[in-house]
Amino acid sequence: GQSGAPRVTALERSRMLYRMAKQSVEINRAKGGGDAIKLVDRTITSCWVAGEDPPSEVTRALKASMQTEGAVAADLQDAPLESRADVLVMDTFDHACLGMHALRNVDYAAQKLLKPGARVVPSLVRMRAQLIEFRITTVSGFDLSPLNIYRWHPHAERVDLHNEPNTLKMLSEPFDVCQLNLQQRVDSGGTMGDEAGALWELDTEIDVQITANGVWNAVAYWFELHMDPDSNHVLASYAEPGKSWSAATSWQQAVQYLDELPATAGGSVPLRIRRDNSQVFFSQTPPQTRARHAWIPRWHYDMIHDEGRNNAYERAVKRAVAQKREAGVKEIMVIDIGAGSGILSMLAARAGADKVVGIEQNQHMCEVGEECEVMNGFLPKCYMLHRDSRRVMSVDSEGAKDGRKPDGNPCELDRKADILIYEVFDSGLIGEGCLHLVTLAKMRLLHPNAIMLPMGATVYAQPIQMRIDDVRGFDFTQTNRYRWRAEYEGVELGLAHNRHLWKPLADPLEIFVFDFYDMQQNSTPSERAIDFPVTESGVFNAVAFWFELQVDEEEELSTSPYTGTKGQTWQQAVQYFEEIHLEKGQVLPLVAKHDTYGINFQVDDAQIDRMSMRTGVPLYDPVWHATYQRIEKVNSDIMRATVQNPLEYRNLAETALAFGARPADLGMENQAAADFCLRIMG
Repeated sequence: GQSGAPRVTALERSRMLYRMAKQSVEINRAKGGGDAIKLVDRTITSCWVAGEDPPSEVTRALKASMQTEGAVAADLQDAPLESRADVLVMDTFDHACLGMHALRNVDYAAQKLLKPGARVVPSLVRMRAQLIEFRITTVSGFDLSPLNIYRWHPHAERVDLHNEPNTLKMLSEPFDVCQLNLQQRVDSGGTMGDEAGALWELDTEIDVQITANGVWNAVAYWFELHMDPDSNHVLASYAEPGKSWSAATSWQQAVQYLDELPATAGGSVPLRIRRDNSQVFFSQTPPQTRARHAWIPRWHYDMIHDEGRNNAYERAVKRAVAQKREAGVKEIMVIDIGAGSGILSMLAARAGADKVVGIEQNQHMCEVGEECEVMNGFLPKCYMLHRDSRRVMSVDSEGAKDGRKPDGNPCELDRKADILIYEVFDSGLIGEGCLHLVTLAKMRLLHPNAIMLPMGATVYAQPIQMRIDDVRGFDFTQTNRYRWRAEYEGVELGLAHNRHLWKPLADPLEIFVFDFYDMQQNSTPSERAIDFPVTESGVFNAVAFWFELQVDEEEELSTSPYTGTKGQTWQQAVQYFEEIHLEKGQVLPLVAKHDTYGINFQVDDAQIDRMSMRTGVPLYDPVWHATYQRIEKVNSDIMRATVQNPLEYRNLAETALAFGARPADLGMENQAAADFCLRIMG
């Protein structure tokens, strides 16, 4: 609108993003161009031009509306476009470029919505790729390569290649994958490869030169958007070395996993490239044959490679084992709760423990942890127990009788342990139930004088401004109402490209101190009032909080965004609030609470005049909030049904696999379908 277009029809497929756009357009009308914008909450393939036939899906919806309501809904009956358009501006690209059906949208627009000679922005898309090794090998002296079979994705995983220093190795120079001339596609009236009987619009094989020795198990790829054929204006999804284009941070890059093959510098490998209108697909020679039966989330690999975390735990467990030896304990037994890959169990065994029991609730993690322990020669000392640690008992636990638990099942452990190690913390410290896990372990699984690692933690918090304000001269403050979540979320505040998105409004203060040895404290909810002196004026809309983990008397791990020593294991926790203006010198009164399962904050409204401090942005959009609650209920009902009925779980799993295999055939966007598939397979 600001560029002088007399009429702009903006299409948004998401109802909530449509509401967001509508609010932003309304607030910016005074700045010019707003009156020329018509917002339509539809997909592009359900739009048509007045005087022309609507698409078949709209016709079906019209008939259904007539049958159910006896009248045609106005939003279905009215044509979204008054006439065919002169320009198509499109940003329906994801990290893998085509997963949001960009080509299908271009083809439909060329056939149904655009005038002859219409221009399209971007005019050309160029896709680039690089062969990579993206896998775990040796960490802290242990071979953890068995985890690599669980590192996969139904399509292409979204990855920030600039922030993967530990597991990423480039095996080739970047090379061209394909070029999509969108302007040519529009000029030809839309190219629909499947209408011509072709499964793939592109199917070719190239030889890629290997530049480094390694194990080839993935292809990383990205794209360049050439905006105008008459200029050099290019926007890329990756800052490729040697290129001068602008690189966006929102898309990141795509990684498709393959079977592992050796790569030798100076040689070459054949790579088959296929593309349809919703994806690019790479395959090796011979093609991939390894079945993937389960998935481990990416954050677990980041955690394993956190050397600061691993080293701190190893030094602490060495001191704990030495302390028990000096106390005369002949056979030192260690319990590792939330054992996962088994790395902490193996650290304990390497430190001199005689017996280590890893307790892991996730079956797939338990299996891979056991394999890692076998591969590293720790089978005589370590074993994995697939259990919820809250259900585990030893023969000398309170309530056990004749080697059996109160429910009649045999006790899992033949005695109590001397040392407990655990790492069951989320970004907000206690969100994974660590207080309850530790309390039950101390009651049932540990000797009275057992050592616990970590021994305690301190939580710090800080009020911050984290919001969108002005974007290229336009007011986008109303979009902040869509940030709200019922719980805190993890945000990597310390990353360079995130630092300009937030600013502190007060100095950090200590909120809670947890002594993990204190069972009564750990089982008791708590709250306290904290006054934050405001050190910088701004709009308060969030609290950031983090923790310092006291592993033992000498080792400390901090998740602060300021120290610069935090590894990739944890982010910072951020809880959002309704916006209020704060001036330097004021005091922000907050109440911090924890219910032993999570920490949250509230503004003490009794001490402020909220009405005079409001910015006009509500805490959340009411329609979005109602939809959020409805979806939460649906998810809860699904989970309850699948837990109670194995047949329902099987149906859900089969549906998830169908989504993951061919989302475009089901009208789904690739990333949404893959997320659903991985949630079930995880």
